[in-house]
Amino acid sequence: MFLDLGPGKTYRVFTNEGQAKQSGDAFRQARDDCISTPSVATVIAGKLRENNRCRNVWILKVNYATGKFFQLSKAGHDKSFQKEVCDTKDVGAIKRSIRALLVAYQKGVTDSQWFFDRAESRPVQFINIHRNRRIAPGKYLPGSDILKEVAEGINRDCLATDQQYRISYVNDGGEVVVDLESKPLSELEQCSKPAVHSLGLIPLAPMGGGSSPTIFKNRRGSRENPQANENLL
Repeated sequence: MFLDLGPGKTYRVFTNEGQAKQSGDAFRQARDDCISTPSVATVIAGKLRENNRCRNVWILKVNYATGKFFQLSKAGHDKSFQKEVCDTKDVGAIKRSIRALLVAYQKGVTDSQWFFDRAESRPVQFINIHRNRRIAPGKYLPGSDILKEVAEGINRDCLATDQQYRISYVNDGGEVVVDLESKPLSELEQCSKPAVHSLGLIPLAPMGGGSSPTIFKNRRGSRENPQANENLL
């Protein structure tokens, strides 16, 4: 569940502390591997009040991702995303989107979900990170083939011939390294890694004793179900 509870931030709610930490770690590792994601701010303990009942929860708070949501496991989202990117007519945004998808493919992203906003410096922002098996530090078995298929389709159909990337793939001990213009993708992407402290998890506040935990009232709905906005704080 995602809750919109503050300006520029999104809260993902977990009922298990370990899952909250694991999800936070997944975001942090993805950013270290140059996958385009919102940065993680904090993980905090709190209580969710719902229908006059309160339960312990752990909140993963991330920078808000703007734009239109896409999930490649949903029918038609590959084609609708390609059309959305093509319709921007912005060569820079188109190329950054291609690179974002190919980085995610090389770094093992599966069940791809993201927000697309052409106005952002990183127009594709992956969320809810799932990845294939890591085979060495920083190396993964490749992600979903549909990621590279969509990237190749955008490259072919959204850019003029003289603007298109020359995309090739090299198997490096199980990891599929993406080359663009005969250069490793990592050289062209030039991804900047945020300072470690901006991604690190803040220790969870104790649920009992000391200061009171944050209380979230279920009143305004979730990112995944915006029609329920009348039910969440």
